Amino acid sequence: MFDSPERLLLGLFTGILFGILLQKGRVAKFSVIVGQFILKDWTVAKVMGTAIAVGSVGVYALVISGHATLHIKPFLLGGVLLGGVCFGIGMAVYGYCPGTGVAACGEG
Repeated sequence: MFDSPERLLLGLFTGILFGILLQKGRVAKFSVIVGQFILKDWTVAKVMGTAIAVGSVGVYALVISGHATLHIKPFLLGGVLLGGVCFGIGMAVYGYCPGTGVAACGEG
């Protein structure tokens, strides 16, 4: 039913590390997110670009070493549109995306 305690602790550790990095990158601040929307503050775009680059290298390193495999799922237009609408409504109402929202709650 549950993963092993080691895997759960690894998830907890990486989640805490992710939150710390979001906080240090200042992307858990409402004013920074609003600044991105009005194209005045590019902090969020820079942090996301860096995260995508580092994550890509990490995923492909895991694939090459045999610790992971890639399974590309088929493109489902309805699912993408529905997910985009739900995400957009959540961003408009809450003011944060899911990751930065949790980091902002932890920040107070």
